[in-house]
Amino acid sequence: SLVGAMVGGIVGLLIGAPVPLIGSVIAGLVGSTLGAFVGAYYGQSLSEEAPEQSFAVGRGATIGRLLGTVAKLAVGAVMLVWLALDFWLW
Repeated sequence: SLVGAMVGGIVGLLIGAPVPLIGSVIAGLVGSTLGAFVGAYYGQSLSEEAPEQSFAVGRGATIGRLLGTVAKLAVGAVMLVWLALDFWLW
């Protein structure tokens, strides 16, 4: 799923590149989450499990990718606010 997420993110960035700033961010996020799903689904389906099991693994990879990205954005926002407060108030 890591390779799928990377490939999906790159493809999403290329598709969203014509839209300034926000287009590449959103397209990269969508591409990486879809890539994580496809990679996890494909990897699980190679183990000859039921399709429902492969779908559940893909869904878990997608949710994990989204939550990880949201957590990174939240930590980055806190760091930015902290830096701004440190710069202007002290």
